[in-house]
Amino acid sequence: MASKDDLSQARYTRWQGLALAQFSVAIGLISALAVTGVGAGLSLVQSPDFMSVLIWKRTFAISIFLLYAASTFALVTVVARTLDFRLTARKARGASSGASRSATFLKMGPATLGKVSWGCFWISCALLVFGGIALAFSVACTYLPLLW
Repeated sequence: MASKDDLSQARYTRWQGLALAQFSVAIGLISALAVTGVGAGLSLVQSPDFMSVLIWKRTFAISIFLLYAASTFALVTVVARTLDFRLTARKARGASSGASRSATFLKMGPATLGKVSWGCFWISCALLVFGGIALAFSVACTYLPLLW
């Protein structure tokens, strides 16, 4: 019969796997929404009647920049997370084999790369929100007068 500690460890391991999978889904969603926003914005640029007022042109340009930056930060999140997994696995293998191999990349360990991953994730979330709001506002202010 399994002890209480073994069951607790199994639950923690299962929960940790679900949390990692959910983080991957969130990164993918942010990337997809940001790239879709950039694509929608660039397709609007091809329309000859789009953006007649200068202030909405600037708001639109800022929104495209913010959405592009959100996708870039999401990409950095994926790279940092991949390196974090790799270094954590190397550290775990080294601990189990007794070898003392350095688990760093560019002088950053798994803990630092984890912080980079989460920091870039939250930055990409904020950029996506602000870029999406700016895009929606500039498009709405351009096309709403045409509806009246």
